[in-house]
Amino acid sequence: MKPRVSVPVFLLVGLTAAGLAGFVYFGQTFPIELALGVDASGARVRWMDRVMFIVVFGSLSFMLPAFVAAMVGVLPRALPVSALLVPNAAYWRTAERGDLARDWLLYFGAWLGCLTQVAILTMTALIVRANGAGAGDPGAAITTVGAAFAVALVLWAWRLHRVFTRPAA
Repeated sequence: MKPRVSVPVFLLVGLTAAGLAGFVYFGQTFPIELALGVDASGARVRWMDRVMFIVVFGSLSFMLPAFVAAMVGVLPRALPVSALLVPNAAYWRTAERGDLARDWLLYFGAWLGCLTQVAILTMTALIVRANGAGAGDPGAAITTVGAAFAVALVLWAWRLHRVFTRPAA
C-alpha cells in the first residue's frame, strides 16, 4: 500500500503558512517586551523585545519543521537504497521496494514536521498569552504541551516501526 504523502505535506505547508501569517498579523499586538520564563519566586526573567521574538520564533517555526521533515523524508531520496535505516531492512532495501520505503519515510517525515510545527506554535502562543495583562506563569501549560508532544512522538515512532516491520501488502 502506497502512503498518501500529499496529506501531511499540504498540512505542513498550511501550518507553516498559517504560523508565519500569524506572526505577521498578530505580531504588532505582542507586548513590547516578552518574558520567556519565570524564576522560583514568580518574577519574570529572560526578556526579549517584540521584534527579536518575532524574528527568532518566526524563523524557528519556518525552519525547524521543514528541517525535521527533510531529514526524515527527503534525505533518504538522495541516498542509495542500501543506506536506508529502517526496521526489517533486508525486506525494504531491495530495488523493487526502495521507492516505497522512501515514500513511507517522506510520509512520516512530513507528519513529524507537522507535530513539530504544532508544538512550536502552541508554545509560542502560550508565551505571548502569558505576557498579556494579568496573565500568570505559562510553565504548567508549556509542560503539558511538551508532554503531549512526547506522547505524539512515541505514537509516531510506534506507527513508523509498525509499517516497516510488516511487509507491504
